[in-house]
Amino acid sequence: MRVALVCLSVVLMSCPPAKKPPVEPEGPKRCEVKLEDLGLFSQVGNTAHATVIESEDQLIGGGMAHGTIGDYLISNDRIRVIIQRPVRNISPLPYGGNIIDVDLVRPAGEPGRDEFGKVEPVYAFGRTINTKRVEVLSDGSAGGAAVIAATGDDAVVDYVNIPNVIQQYLSTGVQLVTDPNSPLPLTSTTYYVLSPGESRIRILTAICNSGKDPVVMQVGDLFDQGGVADYFNATGCANGLGNTGCLVDPMTWFGYQANGVAYGFRAYKFSDPKTPAVNAVMSVTGISAVLSEGEGQSGLLSWVDPMATRRPGSFGVLGGSQRNYVRDLLERTSRKSPRGCW
Repeated sequence: MRVALVCLSVVLMSCPPAKKPPVEPEGPKRCEVKLEDLGLFSQVGNTAHATVIESEDQLIGGGMAHGTIGDYLISNDRIRVIIQRPVRNISPLPYGGNIIDVDLVRPAGEPGRDEFGKVEPVYAFGRTINTKRVEVLSDGSAGGAAVIAATGDDAVVDYVNIPNVIQQYLSTGVQLVTDPNSPLPLTSTTYYVLSPGESRIRILTAICNSGKDPVVMQVGDLFDQGGVADYFNATGCANGLGNTGCLVDPMTWFGYQANGVAYGFRAYKFSDPKTPAVNAVMSVTGISAVLSEGEGQSGLLSWVDPMATRRPGSFGVLGGSQRNYVRDLLERTSRKSPRGCW
């Protein structure tokens, strides 16, 4: 008996210690997407990288730079982008997990020129994602695209009353067919994907409906224009530069430009994320709201018409299901020449 116990002790001591299961990051579970199956992201090259910012020399800098240690940097050989960690701000775009700084890769010693404000998903004309968890899913060390994911739960945009803005600019008494103050059973993950050699970061937001009933709503984005950037929409009522006197314009892409840097944005069709959509964009005091596939003012008006049989921009998510929409944020060099930037 004693010999058997000694032998058992020797065997146990020779076994490697059991591996601890990986620690699950805090926050809601991701709305999962198999990015590699979509055919939307180039995997050629090895210049894309993603990481948590740990020192000030990783920050971008510039007139509108807001990145800090603890935020996330995704970059390649052409552009650098900072995604904010989970935070809560008192601002029109209140939550973290969103792009706050963007600039070109500049020569060593040249200061950054970030003039970008912020972009945040918005849906149901006044709800957004309260990001609780940001992760580096692919740091780029194995080649191909770098990927950062930001996951959160449904929340109201409590700084800007979008229905009141719509009433102010369309007609007093109009009422949206959706109520942005009603909570929705949604968890969303926004995937930021940067491929080597590209001057765009591709943004895919996956929305998971944990309820039993379908949710039909508008989806899009809110943009904080930033500091000294000029607005440009080739199909806007101002014939390009600026939006004075414009209410709701059609848009296939729009952008902002400042000295040395310009930004462009385009959204894609829900059914075909390789084909740009015709969207609606409304801009008020430096904040632009994009209604994906909204088509223009007539599309927006359909959302205040209870008898409408067609509402451009309708985005439905079945109960217990999930759906995506895709956008691009592009970066270029600018010398205050809007028609020559793109």
